Amino acid sequence: MKNRFFFIFFFLIILLLNTTVFAQDEVSLLISESENYPPEDREYLLDRVSELVNELQQKGLESDTLVLKLKEGLHKKVRPYNIVKSLEKKKDSLLEAQKILEEINLSGIHDEETLNNIATSIEYSVPTDLIKSALQQKVAQDDKSAKKIVDSLASLIEMGIQPQQAGVIVNQFASKSNQSKDLNSLTKIIERARLEGIDPQRIATKMEEALSKTNSIAMIEMEVQGFIADIKQKPTIKSGQGIVISSPGITSSGVPGSEGGTSLSPSSETPASGSNIPSQEGGSPLE
Repeated sequence: MKNRFFFIFFFLIILLLNTTVFAQDEVSLLISESENYPPEDREYLLDRVSELVNELQQKGLESDTLVLKLKEGLHKKVRPYNIVKSLEKKKDSLLEAQKILEEINLSGIHDEETLNNIATSIEYSVPTDLIKSALQQKVAQDDKSAKKIVDSLASLIEMGIQPQQAGVIVNQFASKSNQSKDLNSLTKIIERARLEGIDPQRIATKMEEALSKTNSIAMIEMEVQGFIADIKQKPTIKSGQGIVISSPGITSSGVPGSEGGTSLSPSSETPASGSNIPSQEGGSPLE
């Protein structure tokens, strides 16, 4: 029995070491093959990114999101210092998300998707106390309800709802209903309105107002639907015009986002002078 235990332990250690080596090798390959930066910039990136990857893995977290963000920054020729700053922001948000799940003892939803959704919400500046409050109100029910809270929060942000307001909506909902389908229904109302060309922020504001007045999800839904019907009678924006937010700090047009996260911007902050930071950073402005 003892031999079996040591074998399993040894196997897990080998697996962890192999995963770490693979991630570091991928980072090294991405940076070394990037021809947009001089040698000193590549050396700086390799040193700093490897540190961040190692820090995540020491906490038992995957580094896939960092690698993807690194790829994006290298492809857009973002300045090395700004790439590192963005990756540091992502690393910190992942560690904070892990801390939240540990504090409220939601061991059943430690999957990568949920962790990343919480981290993204943090990057977009959703207050952590709102995230905790919403999850804590669901922890007495089941892990699936708590996971739905996180997924819906991410969906609202992706639709263009202001992060703080998205946090307030899911937190208010969590205190009023124990049915995940109710939150799904409210989220779909906003999504349908957005697809019809109605500013989702207006619907969210009305929804927050309705949630503050009654505990009846059915009444809230009716009030919001009536509000949408009134808007359709007097449209204020063209059909099809919606708001879609990409990942924190990165927009499809190449212009760094202004709300939450850390921009992968080649023209924003410049690094402080120091021996570990290249004196002249590579990369050209995002056009």
